[in-house]
Amino acid sequence: MYDTLWAQNNKNTDGASGASTNSTNIAPEFYPNNINSVSWFEFKLTPNEIKEVKAGTGSILLIFGELPVTSPMSMILPYTGLECYFSEIIVQTCYSYPEVSMVLIDKLTDVLAQTTGTTNEYTFTIKNFVNPPYVGKLAGGLQIFTIDTDTTASNVFVLWEEIKYLDFENYEAGQIETASVYATEYFASAVDVEYNWIFVLKNGVADGGRILLEFPPVEYNLLSSIIDYEVK
Repeated sequence: MYDTLWAQNNKNTDGASGASTNSTNIAPEFYPNNINSVSWFEFKLTPNEIKEVKAGTGSILLIFGELPVTSPMSMILPYTGLECYFSEIIVQTCYSYPEVSMVLIDKLTDVLAQTTGTTNEYTFTIKNFVNPPYVGKLAGGLQIFTIDTDTTASNVFVLWEEIKYLDFENYEAGQIETASVYATEYFASAVDVEYNWIFVLKNGVADGGRILLEFPPVEYNLLSSIIDYEVK
């Protein structure tokens, strides 16, 4: 059962939902951000003075935006193997819910407190995200809720604070491992010239996908046996 005494804390927010100030906490980024990679990220949390989250009863819920619709649908969360840390090294119990893009960091090992005149900033790290096999980004950004358990009211879960980050960077395309291009002729105005493209992909190309081979837009050196090129 949940009670809803939460409020938005602008310290942790990218100006969302009418927030008057932007956060000085940096929005999370995936590292590495390349497609088809296993990644991690960290987020920083600065609780409100009256919204302390207790050790042993407090939790953090993260709700990620959706990837573009594909068949089969890609998910950034693994079913098993997700790792969560407080202050980079203190292991936290956490659960992954891939179908709904949620992570629950359950029963924190340390209190998240804020006293008058101080600015305590807490760092959490989550590892083993699964980057999608295509370039795109999460729609809807990221919502984070701090949760505490009111043990005096039959263990009612209280939603303390909401944190919003509006946007993520695009996942980046993988790089071609090796590539070279050779021509059967290097004479000016030669016709029926055959070009051989030899390359090794870092990421597979799905059925229906395309490979774009680009020559320089203006000119290239006919005296060279290796031609400038780009493969996408």
